[in-house]
Amino acid sequence: MRYLERVGLWVQATIEAVFGETVERYSQIEPVAESFAADLLRATALLPLANVIESLTLDANGELGVTHTAFGRSLGGAIYGLNPGVARGVLEHVTEAEAAGFDYRPDRIYILPQTLADLPPVGGILSLDQGNMLSHLQLLARSLGIPNSVIANTALEAILPHLGEELFYAVSGLGIVILKEIDQLTPEERALLTEKETGPARTFRIDEDALDLDERRVLPLEVLDLDRAGEVVGPKAAGVARLQRAFPSQVSPGVALPFGIFRSHLERHRTTGGTNLYAEMVAFYETVDRMEEAGEPTSEIDAFVSERLASFRREILQIDLDPELVSDVRERLSAWGPSGSYGVFVRSDTNVEDLAEFSGAGLNLTVPNQIRFEDILDSIKRVWASPFTERAFAWRRPILENPEHTYVSVLIQRSVPVEKSGVLVTADLVTGDPAYLTATASEGVGGVVGGEASEALLLPVNGDQPILLDQYKAPTRSQLKMTGEGGFQEVAPSGAERVLLDPERFDPPRDEAGRALPWDVEFGFLDGALWLFQIRPLSSDSPTAQLAGLAAMDRAVLDRASRPVRLDEPLRARP
Repeated sequence: MRYLERVGLWVQATIEAVFGETVERYSQIEPVAESFAADLLRATALLPLANVIESLTLDANGELGVTHTAFGRSLGGAIYGLNPGVARGVLEHVTEAEAAGFDYRPDRIYILPQTLADLPPVGGILSLDQGNMLSHLQLLARSLGIPNSVIANTALEAILPHLGEELFYAVSGLGIVILKEIDQLTPEERALLTEKETGPARTFRIDEDALDLDERRVLPLEVLDLDRAGEVVGPKAAGVARLQRAFPSQVSPGVALPFGIFRSHLERHRTTGGTNLYAEMVAFYETVDRMEEAGEPTSEIDAFVSERLASFRREILQIDLDPELVSDVRERLSAWGPSGSYGVFVRSDTNVEDLAEFSGAGLNLTVPNQIRFEDILDSIKRVWASPFTERAFAWRRPILENPEHTYVSVLIQRSVPVEKSGVLVTADLVTGDPAYLTATASEGVGGVVGGEASEALLLPVNGDQPILLDQYKAPTRSQLKMTGEGGFQEVAPSGAERVLLDPERFDPPRDEAGRALPWDVEFGFLDGALWLFQIRPLSSDSPTAQLAGLAAMDRAVLDRASRPVRLDEPLRARP
């Protein structure tokens, strides 16, 4: 039934791709144009199909004992969970017009128009648009156990009257959703909330003893491997180096600027008191700890953090690069051809991202397709500054015990103007079954990770027919500009119905408990040839997702999952 429900999403995506730009243009002078897509949907065969699917879904949920509820009302198939978790927070509704500049809070539950690429950590998410299952935001929410659900517009009438109220919000591993007032909780739900709020926090420490900050040469990928991740470079550069060794013709050349170069850049700054920028950062983290321990108001802590982080970013950008570093970068890149004859991606690679414990996906900057040498040098400093934004700090803060040892390496990799790009996970992303691969892809460069429209496939490892989960429908695609200042240009998509058409072995990564994790691989195609851009562990579920109370929500369903259903019996009426 969940698969049949996807038909509606496909139709919606097609209408948005074909008419979206026109509707946006005319809605500026005639707001009623915004209802065009909904009116068109109601005029198609999708309306009677949706009615049939809703009836069947209610019956299937009843047989299984699945009940999605909001304030005591069953929502049937109008809501389903994406990421398991538990939250307590005040409910707020953010419109499309408000989304970009909204003041999001970590203790609130938000109804959002879509999964936003730059969302800071929040208590819970109710999204009107699922977006891409492998987007950076979905991976971050998974890492921190933030409950996340997709809701249909028909469910809003039951939820919107409770704006401004403090609510309980839970999503189980099977996607069962409960949303209700705090004073209406059952004893089991109160126990679940207590279990979440009093349970151990998931944190990890950077292994500072493993750091080698004396390595300050620009390193070709050929001298790196996964065993140097967290030592001289981050997991990204080390993983790409491992890919290049395994698939030399399918990974573009690259070089890495190790942690030691970043540290030396911070030490080039001198204050009037004789300290350097790194010492100021250490003092900053100590001050934040003291303010929190003293119970100072959150508003004062936030203001202090915002001011100091902005200062760090300014200083990093203003400090001149070491002339020896500039010369070293120039020499390494000259092996790829004359300056200006190719582009590069300048990619952040910290020691607190792409880990089994924490994804960190999308928190730091990648500067795409820089061609001029002076722009490449400027991009290095921009990447160094990017982990010190309020958003990156907020996502890392709850789980990192020694943030003063956050270091940034930089991966500079030659651009490949791929026609298609995507992400592959070596498991069924919903069930974790390693007998399947989950792939998402879109036309153009850099799609998928920001939550853009994408094709999603479930690929059986045994070679059976792929299962289409989502169609790629978009009005434009991004294409690299390989001349001038580089960057992107938006062009029309091909219009094809499908994106993806029909040796070396990587052992699975493992989390702190020793459990095998899937790989998360970024790829692209150019003239039918496969290119590989990244490999990292798909972060294990947070402790929140493993709470006993959440498991209990699923237990009754799993007990009934294999019971037979007679297809010659009429559907029973359900509330």
